[in-house]
Amino acid sequence: MWTYDAARDAPTRLTFDPGVDRNPVWTPDGQRLVYAFSRSGVALNLYWQRANGGGDATRLTTSPNA
Repeated sequence: MWTYDAARDAPTRLTFDPGVDRNPVWTPDGQRLVYAFSRSGVALNLYWQRANGGGDATRLTTSPNA
């Protein structure tokens, strides 16, 4: 998953793990993106990541169900 800063004409890669990132949504303060992530066909769970690309993704849910 990537963000793009139009003012600086600069893309920032946010996620690096192999798998599927889906449905990113900005947090109300614009500091993070919440998204669904699945690795190797395992059920999607929610994660969040700083929008500036700093730090690691944090898992928010643990579920065997989509």
